[in-house]
Amino acid sequence: MEQITEVAKYFLSREAMTHKKLQKLCYYAQAWYLANYEKPLFQSHFEAWVHGPVSPELYSIYRDWGWLPISQSADVQAALSNSGTASFLDRVYQTYGHYTGDQLENISHQEDPWSNARIGYSKEDYCRNIISEKQMQEYYGKRIGK
Repeated sequence: MEQITEVAKYFLSREAMTHKKLQKLCYYAQAWYLANYEKPLFQSHFEAWVHGPVSPELYSIYRDWGWLPISQSADVQAALSNSGTASFLDRVYQTYGHYTGDQLENISHQEDPWSNARIGYSKEDYCRNIISEKQMQEYYGKRIGK
């Protein structure tokens, strides 16, 4: 099993990006891993914040960047525990990497896992509800015929 911090480093080795974009790329990595392999990629949960799925663990590490892009770290090698993880993350990046953080936020707002975690809240309300991994697995799994 990977660490979310290493997955984040892997994405940051590809390009400089905002904290929002990094959060969403890690969310989609977890979601699609759950859908494909029926187990989590890493042990870190996501909460249904106003701007989409957020890992509190990543937030605490990168929050000081605010809205500025986090520097690309090509010189930092992500310590992934499984050799196949990099090719999986490459596919996630190929699918979502061309979007901005705002675009990824909008995409996540249209999907059931984030919406369901916010039932009873308006889009502007503060919310720290955990996005269910089971719902992530089912929702994204349906998209690939599982």
